[in-house]
Amino acid sequence: MKRSRTEPSVFPRQLLRQPRAGAEGLALGYIVFIAAAATLTGLACLLFPELGALSHDVITRPRGEWAHQPLRLALTPVLTAIIGTLVTRHLPYGVLSILLIVLASLLIIALLRSTIAPAISAGVLPLVLGVKTWMYPLGILFGVALLAGLLIVWRRYGPLPPDTGAGPDRGDVDDVLESRPRGKRWLVVLLLFVTVTGLAAQGTGLRFILFPPLIVMAYEMLGHPETCPWARRPYSFPVACLLTASGGLIAVRLLGTGPLAAGAAMAWGILVLRVFDVHMPPALAVALLPLVMHAPDMRYPVSVVAGTVVLTATFLVWRRWEGPKPAATSEAWLGADPGADPGAVPEAVPGAEEGGRGVDGQVPELVLVLADDPGGSGASSGAARERSAPGRPPDRS
Repeated sequence: MKRSRTEPSVFPRQLLRQPRAGAEGLALGYIVFIAAAATLTGLACLLFPELGALSHDVITRPRGEWAHQPLRLALTPVLTAIIGTLVTRHLPYGVLSILLIVLASLLIIALLRSTIAPAISAGVLPLVLGVKTWMYPLGILFGVALLAGLLIVWRRYGPLPPDTGAGPDRGDVDDVLESRPRGKRWLVVLLLFVTVTGLAAQGTGLRFILFPPLIVMAYEMLGHPETCPWARRPYSFPVACLLTASGGLIAVRLLGTGPLAAGAAMAWGILVLRVFDVHMPPALAVALLPLVMHAPDMRYPVSVVAGTVVLTATFLVWRRWEGPKPAATSEAWLGADPGADPGAVPEAVPGAEEGGRGVDGQVPELVLVLADDPGGSGASSGAARERSAPGRPPDRS
């Protein structure tokens, strides 16, 4: 007998599988809970703005790059927060102290073999805000540990990730963007960007010209210029960040710094990303930043625009210098050889169940997708991509 659509075992799953609605609602509820805990305890440091980015990504993409490493998700931001607090307690705000924290954060990410880029923001934020209490890393520990636990439950019992409607290789591109950059030249460009922008912030007194999530965005954009979601429309990047920053500022002005304001800012950030049809989780942290700032005003969105314009210009120059390249895909974790024939299909997929099979003994089906060349050269490369694997990839914690 054909099952009715309204049966309890089917209808909730269908409802939650509406385009990202259920997952985004859960991420929104998580941020509201964290903000409520910060209000009730009087510990504002519980509301780490990058929790908005982390929660949105791992809950809407429970099989994505960040979600595959719940242990590193809980550990990396805490370690960088300790470094940031230590530097803030002993050094004044300035370019040198910012560079020290960024380099230490990148070192921690490398040593842990982590890809949790928002951890860089966790290190820089106390310096920008002047937070010297050791409750800051403890507050971050509470938030990320809770999120890691929520993620484990969500991956086990939640519905399958909904189709984003943005093309067959959207998840592929997002995973590459959140993976560790290849090569070393991008690091020089990143440090140069941080130096120039930090000097501007220090010289003008507008510290949020180099707002912490901007460094995370620079890490992702400069480290993966061929897969950056803003590659085809880079000039919309400052506009999107201006909108999220302004929405967060208005939420604080109207609703204060409690859970209602946090929920409104997070919801506005999600809406902006939906309108621009782009996956850039750190933009959500831009909307939440006013909740932890001291008396935020219009200088905040102005500073955000200035910083994002500089990053956009840096990205355009860097991409032109690098030259047009085929868009990368998730070849690395699928086990494909980047130097192999683009038309070849990998013989085996690392990470599958024993015998190279997934759950129920089925072999994951591989198809070839052509990734568009963001450089406009028309070049493309075939990349093996898993289309239907009955089992979830194992955690890489």
